[in-house]
Amino acid sequence: MPTVEQKALRLTQQIYACIAEPARWIHLLAELARHTRAKGGLLRQVDFSNDQIQFSETLDYDTQYVQAYRDHYIHLDIYRQRLLHHPVGGLLTSLDPMSPAERSRTEYFNDYERPQDKIHVIGGVLARQGTHLTYMGLQRGKREGEFGARDKALLEMLLPHLGRALHLHELISHTHIALNHTEAVLDEIRLAVFITNRAARPLMHNAAADDLLHGGHVCRTSEGDLALPRKADTATLHRLIDTASAVTAGQSPSGGGEWVATSSSGQPILQIRVSPLPRYALQSSSPVPKACAAVFMTQPGAMRLPAQAIAAKYGLSAAEGRLVCLLSDGLNLEEAARTLSVSQHTVRSQLKSIFAKTGVGRQQELLLLLAGDLLNHCRGRDEPA
Repeated sequence: MPTVEQKALRLTQQIYACIAEPARWIHLLAELARHTRAKGGLLRQVDFSNDQIQFSETLDYDTQYVQAYRDHYIHLDIYRQRLLHHPVGGLLTSLDPMSPAERSRTEYFNDYERPQDKIHVIGGVLARQGTHLTYMGLQRGKREGEFGARDKALLEMLLPHLGRALHLHELISHTHIALNHTEAVLDEIRLAVFITNRAARPLMHNAAADDLLHGGHVCRTSEGDLALPRKADTATLHRLIDTASAVTAGQSPSGGGEWVATSSSGQPILQIRVSPLPRYALQSSSPVPKACAAVFMTQPGAMRLPAQAIAAKYGLSAAEGRLVCLLSDGLNLEEAARTLSVSQHTVRSQLKSIFAKTGVGRQQELLLLLAGDLLNHCRGRDEPA
């Protein structure tokens, strides 16, 4: 028969494996229950100041009782005060909060624990900050009897490891949430953004960059690095990425730059800027290489506001919004009238109304106002993601 220490060693390895794979927590509970002959178990993170549960994994709990605890029994939990004051990492049993006779008179025991045959309880507080705490528990039925000395010794060895693993799991979860939020924000802007390594291979990119990759203006070679239609532009891109990456890595005082890439016929197709990344953002634990660069790209005219967004912001009619879009594209009033299939008198009247609503007096002022509009950099809700 394995010793308690041998069991603890094997279970400790499983505990830390849960950090990167949260789905394994329920399997860990099952292993803990198996080694202690428990009928059920739980891991729970709760804030008793507002009785809100942030995280919960339960083993052999009826879903109705899980919801009943959230809705009602959390307020009646007989372990509540002991959990709030019990030493972190210390063992707690069903005999600790009150005597068996007192416990048998509580609503919590009679209507929640006893119907589930969760009579004998063992566990402990894994982390606590004020009224916000994380704890675990294992339960046995009446027939299985109290947890024995070996069960208690095993859990006393494991509780500190469980606390550390859950803390690391929480840190990683927060990092993933922050990264997801950052990616979501980047996906909202029209500007194509690539983060590349020194060899011009993308490490990440936003939705606008993905549009360029699928649109043919930008591609990836068989080696995975970024390439442009003209070899000369590709060479310029790689050179600027290399010099910007050297700055990021602290190997050069300056690098990067900007230029306009053209098609094979000489037409401008992309405005491109390559910049170093701030070194403070790349800590020793960062998965991003120390030599990397940010590449920003936009197509001529790609920053035009959708007509709907213009109209909504400045209180224009739908027709006035469409006219502003055409003027920002460089069309004159005669060309805009033909495109809209209206008379020049109509577009002049609309332009006069637009001037009044936007507070400008000339067409040039209107175009300058739109050129500096922050919303030009954001995707409209009526555009593809």
